Amino acid sequence: MSLATRIDMPNDRAESQPSRRWLPSAPSSRLLAGVAAATMILVACELCTLLMLNQTETWAIRGVRILMEMCLAGLVSFVLLNKENHVPPERIGGVSGRMSAEEQMRLQSAALEAAANAIVITDAKGTILWVNRAFTDLTGYGPEESIGKNPRLLKSWDYDQSFYKNLWSTIQSGKVWHGEIRNRKKDGSLYTEEMTITPLYSPCGEITHFIAIKQDITEKKKLEAQYRHAQKMEAVGQLAGGVAHDFNNVLSIITGYSELSLDKLRAGDPIASNLHKIKAAAARAASLTKQLLAFSRQQIAFPKIVNLGEVVNDVADMLRRLVGDDVSITFRPTMPLGAIRADVGQIEQILMNLVVNARDAMPNGGEIIIETCNVNLDETYQRTHEPVRPGPYVMLSVSDSGCGMDEETKTQIFEPFFTTKAIGKGTGLGLSTVYGIVKQSEGYIWVYSEPGRGTTLKLFFPRIGEIAEKSAGPVENAGPWKGSETILLVEDDEILRDLIVTTLENVGYRVLQAGTAEGAIELAAKHKDEIQLLLSDVVMAKVSGPQLSTLLRESCPKLKVVFMSGYAAEMLFRRDFLPRNASFIEKPFSRESLLSALHKALHSRPESAWLIH
Repeated sequence: MSLATRIDMPNDRAESQPSRRWLPSAPSSRLLAGVAAATMILVACELCTLLMLNQTETWAIRGVRILMEMCLAGLVSFVLLNKENHVPPERIGGVSGRMSAEEQMRLQSAALEAAANAIVITDAKGTILWVNRAFTDLTGYGPEESIGKNPRLLKSWDYDQSFYKNLWSTIQSGKVWHGEIRNRKKDGSLYTEEMTITPLYSPCGEITHFIAIKQDITEKKKLEAQYRHAQKMEAVGQLAGGVAHDFNNVLSIITGYSELSLDKLRAGDPIASNLHKIKAAAARAASLTKQLLAFSRQQIAFPKIVNLGEVVNDVADMLRRLVGDDVSITFRPTMPLGAIRADVGQIEQILMNLVVNARDAMPNGGEIIIETCNVNLDETYQRTHEPVRPGPYVMLSVSDSGCGMDEETKTQIFEPFFTTKAIGKGTGLGLSTVYGIVKQSEGYIWVYSEPGRGTTLKLFFPRIGEIAEKSAGPVENAGPWKGSETILLVEDDEILRDLIVTTLENVGYRVLQAGTAEGAIELAAKHKDEIQLLLSDVVMAKVSGPQLSTLLRESCPKLKVVFMSGYAAEMLFRRDFLPRNASFIEKPFSRESLLSALHKALHSRPESAWLIH
C-alpha cells in the first residue's frame, strides 16, 4: 500500500502486535532477495569484465565487483546474525516499531510536503483539498490560491475537450491515468509536466479522492525537440548534398556548351544574347547549389583568422544599399573583439542573408541592429541550449523590429526551401545557408522571436587567441591558357566528358578519354610514357579517382593529378575519399577555371596543393 493511500487510514497494527517478538520472515526474505540481487549484479559485472576491451573501464568494473562483494558479505553476515541472536524489532528500528497512528500520519504528511515532485489531492469531484510546496514552486499558486479550486485553473487550452473528457472518465472508472500535459503557470507561461493521477478508495470501495503527482519535464522536452531537429537537419543536409552533386554535373554541361557556342558566333549575332542568358541562368543555379552545400556543410571553405567586427565594417555600406532608405542599420561593435577562424566570404554571405531576411520582415520600414561581442558560455547556458559546449565565443547578433515569428515558424526556419514569403519572392535557402555555414565553422545559432516583437538571431563562433590575418588582395587571372600536353580524362558522365574533351582540344591539349577506371588503366598501359596529367572524377563505380591515381603512379610516379567532383572537397576529405594534399576542382566549373586548374597542376611541384572553386 502506497504512502498516499494510507493518509486517512488509522494504523492500529502496531498496537495489536506483541511488545516483543522474533524478527519476522518478511525482512529476512527482503535481505535474501538483496543477496540474490547482489549475486546477479556480480555475475553481470563479471560478464562486463570479459567483454570490455578498454583497460581503464575494465579496472572500473573490477572496482565495482569488489564493492559488491563487500556488500554481499555484509548482507550474509546480517542474516546469519539475526538467525542466531533473534534481534527484536526495538533494536532494529528503535521507536519506529511502536510508532503511534498520530506519529505515522505526521510522518506521511511531512514526506508528502517535502517531496520533490508536485502533489495535489482532490476530492471525488476534483476540488483541490491539499497541495505541497513543490506544487507552488512549479505553478506559482500557493495553497490559499488553489485549495477549493478545480485543477482547471492550470488549463493551457492547448487540447480539445475530448482530451480532458478521456482523462476524467479514466480516473472515475478507477484506473490510473498517466501522461504528458501542457499547463499554464500563474504568470501565464506554459510548461510541460508528466502526471500520474491515482484514485483513492474508502473502506467500502468507493472513490473518495484523487492524488496527482506531477513532474516538470519542460527542459527535457526542449532537449528532445532539439535532438530530433538536429537529426532531421542532418538527414536533409545529406539529401541536399547528394542533389547538389548531381545538379552540378548538369550545370557544368549547360555552362560549358554555352561557352563553346558563343565562341562559334560572330560579334553582334542575336543568338549570342540568348546564350549569355542561358549561361547567366546556369550561374544562378550554381549559386543555389552552393547554398545547398553550405546548408549540408559540404561547401568548400577557406578559413583564416579574422576579426568579425572588421568583416561587418567592410560590408556595412553594401548592406545599407541593400535594405533601402526606409530601413536603418546600426552597428554596435565591441572593442577589443576576439578573433575567430572562418571563411570571410561565408561570413559576408551570412550577413547579407540575415539582413535581407530582416528587411523582408519590415515591409513598412524599421531598424536593424548588428552587434558583436565576446561571450563566455558556461554550463548553465549549456543546459538550456544543447548541444552548446561551454567556452569562449565571439557573438554576432542581428536584430530587427519586424513582425516576428510564432513557435511553429521558429521550428522550421532553418529547413531548406521553407519560406513565409509569397511564391516567387524567396528561395527558402537564406537561413538554411546561414545554419550550414555556422555549423561548418563549429559554431551555434539561436533565434529569439515573438509575433509583433521582432526577431534576434545570435550566432556564436569559437573564440581563439590568435591575431587576425590581413586580407590578401585579389588574385589576378593569368589566362588565356594554352597547352600541348597529353591528358588522361576519366569521367563517367558521357555528355560532360565530351564537353571537357572539346574544351581541352580547342586550346591544344591531347586528350585520352575513358568512362571507367578500368578503361583508364588500359589506356595508361598503352600510352604509359605519353601521359603527363590525370584529370579524374572522384566518385566512380568500383574504383574511385584517388584509387586510380595510386595505381597509375606505381608505373608513372611523376604523373600530375587533378580531381573533380560535384561533391564538395570538405565532405570528400572528411570521408577519406580525397587525400588532403590533392588538387581539386569543384563542379560546375567554367572553362577558365578548368584550364587554370590544369595549367597550375602541370607547372607546379608534385607536393603542392590547392583548390579551385
